Amino acid sequence: MFSFSEIRLIAAVGGFILPCLLRADDPAASGLAAAWIVAPRNLVLTAARPQATKPIVVIIQNRSAETKVIPDAATLERLVGLQIAPLGEAAVQSELVPPPSFPITLRPGAKLAVVFHVTFELRDPAARVFGFQYAATIDGVRQTQDPAANAGAASAPVAPTWGVMTVNAAGATPQERGVRSRALQTRGADNGASITASAMQVGLKKGAPMSDPITFTAKWDRSFFVSGWEETPSDTAADMAFKNAQNSKSVKAQWQNPGDYTVKVFLIHSDGAGNFDSAEPTVDVHVIRVQFKDENDADLADPLRVGITTHGGIFEADRSQNLKAKVEPQSQVGNVEVMSDSGSLLSVFDQQTSGDTITFKAEGVGTEGSSSRGDAKIKATIKNASGPASKAEQAVSVVRPAMILQQIVGSQYHENIQLNTLTTPSDPRIPANLVVLATFYGWFITVPVRDQFGDSIGDSKLYLDAPVYENFLVGGDLQALKRTNMKLGAGSSYLDPVGVPIGRGYPSPHPSLMNLPPYNSLIATQHVANPNPAFFGPKAQPNTVETNTNTLQVEIATFPCKPSIKRVLMLDAQGNLTLPTVEP
Repeated sequence: MFSFSEIRLIAAVGGFILPCLLRADDPAASGLAAAWIVAPRNLVLTAARPQATKPIVVIIQNRSAETKVIPDAATLERLVGLQIAPLGEAAVQSELVPPPSFPITLRPGAKLAVVFHVTFELRDPAARVFGFQYAATIDGVRQTQDPAANAGAASAPVAPTWGVMTVNAAGATPQERGVRSRALQTRGADNGASITASAMQVGLKKGAPMSDPITFTAKWDRSFFVSGWEETPSDTAADMAFKNAQNSKSVKAQWQNPGDYTVKVFLIHSDGAGNFDSAEPTVDVHVIRVQFKDENDADLADPLRVGITTHGGIFEADRSQNLKAKVEPQSQVGNVEVMSDSGSLLSVFDQQTSGDTITFKAEGVGTEGSSSRGDAKIKATIKNASGPASKAEQAVSVVRPAMILQQIVGSQYHENIQLNTLTTPSDPRIPANLVVLATFYGWFITVPVRDQFGDSIGDSKLYLDAPVYENFLVGGDLQALKRTNMKLGAGSSYLDPVGVPIGRGYPSPHPSLMNLPPYNSLIATQHVANPNPAFFGPKAQPNTVETNTNTLQVEIATFPCKPSIKRVLMLDAQGNLTLPTVEP
C-alpha cells in the first residue's frame, strides 16, 4: 500500500504533456505506480501511408520502501500494460518490448521506462482528424485520472488523456487539442538534443547481406533516458537493430537496402521535481550501393577481362571498354569517385555523370598484363564513408595474347594466287600496286591463340582483328618481323596458309627477280578471276627434291606468343609435297 493518497500520472499525447491522477489506494499496485506516459509529438497518416509504428513509454516508479525485483519478461508484461482507445476511424495495436536483460531491480524511488511499440492504422481514408486515448495499467489495474481531485491546482492544469492530430493531409501542420503542461519547455523538435553518427555515408557491397554499420549516440545537455529509436523509410535489418536498442543511448545499425534514411531518437528528461521535458533529434544518413555495368546495363563478368590499347600504325587499336557505375540512391552520385587501384595495369578515365550513373572508360596499359586473374581493381570510393565496404570493387584481368596452342592442319589444296606485300601469303618485295602470279600448293593451318591464362581473346572488346606478325629464327637469331596480313578471328585463332608458291620458271628465282616484270594489279585480278592457261600451262607443280624447316615466333598486336612454331615442308622427286612436322 502507498503511504500517500495520490500519484501524478503524466500522459504525453501528440507531444503535449497532460497531467492526470492515479488512485493510490489500489491494493493490486504492490508499491509500483505509473509515473508518466510519453508518446511522440505528432502522427500523420495518409491513404498512401495508412499505418505507422511509434514507441510509447510508460515510466513506472517504485513508491514503496522496499526494493522490487522483476525476474523476467513475463512478469514485467503482467505488471505493466498500455491501453489505447482510438477516437475515430482508426485501429491500434501495441506490443511491450522487454529490456535486454533480467532481473530488473528497482530500489525505493527508482524508475523504469517500459517501452511499447504501437502500430496506428487509419481505417477511413477520408478522415481529416482523429485521436487516441491512453491509459497505463499496473498489475492489470487501469491508472485513471481524477480531474476533481486536482481542481484548483494551478501548477497542474486539468486535461484529458487524449489528443487530436491531423491525418490524411500530407504536409499539413498537425492540429492538436489539449492543455500543455507547464512543466514542458519546448525549443523545437530537437529541444537542444542531437544524435552523433560514426559515419554519414556507408557502402553496401555487391553480394553483401548488409551495409557497413553506423553507430548512433544520443546527446543532450541534461540527464535523460531513451524511450525508443526509429528510422524512415523502413529497412528490415535496421528496424530490428533500432527495436532491440530499446532504452539504450547508443545503437549500431546496418541496412539491407540502399537509400537516404532519417534516424530519430525519443528522449525524456525529468528534474525530479515534477518538471518534464522531451526531445526528438534526428540525423540523416545514406546507405550507398554502387553496381558496375557494361554499356548495355548488363552485369560485368567477375573478373572483367580488358585488353591493352596499342599504338603505332597498323598496331593502333583502342581496346578501352565503356562501363557504368550505377549509384543508389541517386542523391549520392556526387559522393562517389571511380578509380583504378592498379595504375601500371589499368587505366580508368573519361568519367561523366548523368542522373544516377557515372560513365567511364577502362583499358589495359603496359605490355605484360595481369600476373593473376583479377589482380587489377576498379573501385568506386564513397567520400567520407567508413569501413572496408566503403569501396565497391570490380575485379579486372588485363589480358594479352600470350600462348599458341596445338595447331590444326587442314586438307592439302592448290590454287592460283597473286602475291604482293598486302596478300596472304605475302611477298614483301612486291609493292601494293603490283602482283606476281603463282600456283600455291599447301595447307590452311588453324593457329589457336590464348591469353596468359589460357583463355580465348577473339572477342570484339579484346583482340578481334589484331594483326599477326611472324619473326623467323635463322641460325639461332630472330630476324626482322614479317608482315603476314593475317588477323586474329572471332574464334581466337587465325588461318595460316603454309606451302609453296610456284611461279613461272620455278624453281628458278622468283619472277620478280627475273627479266619478267611483275603484273599490274588490275591485270592480275582479272587473271586470277579467269586463269590464263597460256601462262600456267602446262600445269606448274613442284618438281625438285627439297626440305624446308621454318621456326618462327608469332607476335599478335605487338605481343610475343609462346611457344615458337616449327614446321617442316618436304618435296620429293615425284612432286609430292608433305608436311611431316607441325609444332605445337
